[in-house]
Amino acid sequence: MLRNFQHLFKKHRPDDPKPVPLEDNLGVFFTCYTEVDAVKYALAELYKIYPSIRCLIISDGGADFSFLEATHPTCKAILGDDTRGCIFGNSPATFTHPDQQTRILRSMYVFLDRIAQAIDYCKTEYILIMEPDVLVRGKLSVPQGAKVTGSLINELDFPELHSELRSHPRGVAVTRYGATPTIIESAAFMQVRDYFLKRPGAVRRLSAACHIMASYDVLLPVAFALLGHREVFNPEIVECLRDPDWERSGKPLVHQYRYRYPKAQSGYTGKHAAEMLRNWPAELAPGEM
Repeated sequence: MLRNFQHLFKKHRPDDPKPVPLEDNLGVFFTCYTEVDAVKYALAELYKIYPSIRCLIISDGGADFSFLEATHPTCKAILGDDTRGCIFGNSPATFTHPDQQTRILRSMYVFLDRIAQAIDYCKTEYILIMEPDVLVRGKLSVPQGAKVTGSLINELDFPELHSELRSHPRGVAVTRYGATPTIIESAAFMQVRDYFLKRPGAVRRLSAACHIMASYDVLLPVAFALLGHREVFNPEIVECLRDPDWERSGKPLVHQYRYRYPKAQSGYTGKHAAEMLRNWPAELAPGEM
């Protein structure tokens, strides 16, 4: 049964900073695997709203999405190595094994490198990071001054992680996170990445302090926190599995829309394969379907 988690999301307040509209200053990094129908649909919806937006797709060892370049000329697709599959299923009992730490660290570095590739390709002030369960159904904005945004819906209670973050001159603890989908400021990210790359010892300590560190909704808030940038709540996000009224909410940035994901019998092995063992709830499919 779906539960309404809407009370967890903060609302706009009159004294909130005026949001920055996102138009030509927005590009997209799209990370995916083999969710071909979902990616095609998400891109079609994106280009209805932003017809000329530049988008870099990087498939993580999955399908080749280069066929989409013909339909969307400002889209570029790359087939990369699988660096994400190894991190799913990490547990507190297994993630500190040296072999697994090697894989986790590689996953973290590669993901940050891919964002940098997207920034280089898009050449925009902001980057929206999408995956196949994200839909853009209206013009977006970003809270003024925000460097990384998200839902802040999850708690992050790892004392050693907080201790490591606070040991850095500008570091701040991360107690809540939810940076997916996330909008990041490109210039701030490049500074964060540079700081990250120059401190391999600190990165190893962060990786060993939290078994979900390589998940990018954790990785990005933690990386930005090294330079004192906290994840900022984005009130434009709505999540299908947490808000049964998501379709009528009018919020332009949708998360957890997995109606077009491959079904279990197709052999799909992506992160949300277990969820697809059941049929997608009919009430979560858009009305026109």
